[in-house]
Amino acid sequence: MRQAVHIRSSSGFFGAERVIVTLLKGLVADGSGPRLLVLEDHRTHNTELVEAARREGIDAHLVPCRGRLDRGALKALARLVEPGAIVHTHDVKSNLYGRLLARRLGCPLVATLHGWTSHSARMRLYEWLDGWVVAGFDALITVSEEGRKRLPAGTRGKVRCIPNGVDTDRFTAEGAGLGRGHWGIPEGPLVFGTIARFTPEKGHDLLLRAFAGVVSDHPRTEMLLLGDGPQRPRMSALAERLGVSARVHFAGSSRRVESALHDVDCYVSPSRTEGMPMAVLEAMATATPVIGTAVGEVPALLEGGAGVVVPPEDEAALRVAMERVCRGEVDLAKMGQIGRERAVRCYSAGLQARRYREVYAGLEAAGPAAAGLEAAG
Repeated sequence: MRQAVHIRSSSGFFGAERVIVTLLKGLVADGSGPRLLVLEDHRTHNTELVEAARREGIDAHLVPCRGRLDRGALKALARLVEPGAIVHTHDVKSNLYGRLLARRLGCPLVATLHGWTSHSARMRLYEWLDGWVVAGFDALITVSEEGRKRLPAGTRGKVRCIPNGVDTDRFTAEGAGLGRGHWGIPEGPLVFGTIARFTPEKGHDLLLRAFAGVVSDHPRTEMLLLGDGPQRPRMSALAERLGVSARVHFAGSSRRVESALHDVDCYVSPSRTEGMPMAVLEAMATATPVIGTAVGEVPALLEGGAGVVVPPEDEAALRVAMERVCRGEVDLAKMGQIGRERAVRCYSAGLQARRYREVYAGLEAAGPAAAGLEAAG
């Protein structure tokens, strides 16, 4: 099978980055030998994705990139793509570079669309342009049916929906946390938690308001928030205004996601929009009970008793679900067990890698999209 060269423009290590590393680790395990090329964000110079990939034995390279379109970066990418390789891109910027590489190298193109957020006019413009760019690709992968529906009508025949996979050997029910003291949380209270970048679509504001209501009736509760991002200072100020800052623990980014999940009693995903959230899958794999909003594939993930689903943007419903946990009206142990079994059966990293290999195999005999791109360009 041809080598798959994955390209991602990354400014940190978030959900999509965890998806990519999990996928490539699965492909390495079966001898496929993928390569990862990371376009360096010239503003942050963040190297977390390359470092995480290398720790898992993945052939990963950091490609300096100055601005949105850097000819030097394009030349560097071309040098790192072996003849006949499949180019697999993972975001708006790398999709554009992939399209340009196809013109230069005549390589097959595939993109994974991890989810468009559309939380600003600027992002909506980028996403509209991205839809035009990926229309010339040979294959497109979405992580949710909602993502498939948002693609231009002319691309539907080359789209496949492949759920994210979780490393069920790393994320296990038998794992151990770091201890609540590590996060500054006292022993005894019931602990809710979430792991997400601090951006508007993740709904931290909804979670904090719901939690403030919970604390008023159930004072022995705490909240652990893992992650970083532009809205973290704003959320810290909101916790202060709501009077819950002493009970909300902003832990920043951490590599020990699986440990954090073992240190919370219930995981909460309050997102306004999602594709297939990696953190929810990871919580399920560690047998951590989940409350999630009905966005993207979350309802499908949590069906059959694997979690509690509430409407999005509904602070009252989120509060009620959390209060039921506080009152002991939810069998957390049973929910966690069902979630773990479902993650292993339906969303393992091995299953995800096998589905991606099927896409690559389908491109083996197909010609590249380069000729169509020349016509479209």
